[in-house]
Amino acid sequence: MTVPKHITKLLSMVKNSGSLERIYLDSLKIHSIKNGKIDCTVTTPYYNNTGFQTFLIDSVTTFACFDKTGKTGVSVSLDINRTDGCRKYGSKNIFNDSAEEREIRVYAEQLNASGNVAMQEAKIEDQKTGEVLCYGTHVKFL
Repeated sequence: MTVPKHITKLLSMVKNSGSLERIYLDSLKIHSIKNGKIDCTVTTPYYNNTGFQTFLIDSVTTFACFDKTGKTGVSVSLDINRTDGCRKYGSKNIFNDSAEEREIRVYAEQLNASGNVAMQEAKIEDQKTGEVLCYGTHVKFL
């Protein structure tokens, strides 16, 4: 799949900014993005970290919003809900060099963009098992 030019430009800008997104951008694979819907995978040892999950949902929903509206917007509300899928992977120290890497799939969709407000939802699944690790909603002011 060819990633649209405006998304490639945004990814390049973020990657070169020196921000923490570099933690996952090198392994981010966008499988499809169209009309505010994005399907991508990331290989990471941080798959079970709530902070990383929040960070990833924030970023990927922003890509979906940008694809649909041409604006990145400003977050008004970001809610993340972890599921029992996270609990079964235990509490390995993610800073340990031997932390297991997993491929996770992230789906995000722009639900509505009316006026100056956009609403998105997203979920993160274990790519191997299909088990949902977390899901969330993101409201942005455009």
